[in-house]
Amino acid sequence: MSVRAVVQVLFSEHGKLNRLAELSASFSGQRSPSPSPNPALELPGRCPSKREVLAQHQEVRRLRDDVARLQVQCNALQA
Repeated sequence: MSVRAVVQVLFSEHGKLNRLAELSASFSGQRSPSPSPNPALELPGRCPSKREVLAQHQEVRRLRDDVARLQVQCNALQA
């Protein structure tokens, strides 16, 4: 895999993490600077279900693991 491909994947995963963070912020009552892709999730008083929260946490954990793994691979390619 080329360094360019690894960097592209890293940026893609970073973007996913940012979107999940914005989504989590909207669930906790904080307003995100960008409009939500799903306006139904922005309804006042709506709380995420335990299943939704668990799924988000698992996705964030998986993405962080992927980013860490790709960073190691990228560093190995640059060495």
